Amino acid sequence: MNSYDGDDDRAIADNNTSGFNHRNVEGSSGLSLHAYGLAIDLNPKLNPYVRRDGSGRVLSVSPPSSIDYVRRSRSFANPRLGMAESVLDLFAEHGFPVWGGYWPYEVDYQHFAVRRGLALRLAHLAPADAQALFEDSIRRYATCHADGRSRSSCVNRE
Repeated sequence: MNSYDGDDDRAIADNNTSGFNHRNVEGSSGLSLHAYGLAIDLNPKLNPYVRRDGSGRVLSVSPPSSIDYVRRSRSFANPRLGMAESVLDLFAEHGFPVWGGYWPYEVDYQHFAVRRGLALRLAHLAPADAQALFEDSIRRYATCHADGRSRSSCVNRE
């Protein structure tokens, strides 16, 4: 993000995968999880941010050049290269189980993050304690998922 002077729109237009960026949540005065290094946006042109209305009609796409990537397969068995669906399990196994592709109206296919509650707990701990808690959350997720439970049920356990 240094190459873009922290400008998220410029980075997205260039299809830059990004993690840490000290910025607010879009349209808010609250800090984004990116400001803590606890969120990653992956291939934003292939995995756009899509606003929909209550009936599912697309209202806007960011970046606008990504309109061809709004329609997603309902099956994740064979996702297209570069699309977020192909790495859902990988990100979850490394501590980023929240995927914006599951959000109902403001769908953020590029976005992977830790749970916001965990992020708030981590932010208030000493570095060594935060690392231990983060690693413990990864172990708990792995144990839950190894027991055959769905990704979403393992994410929402805490």
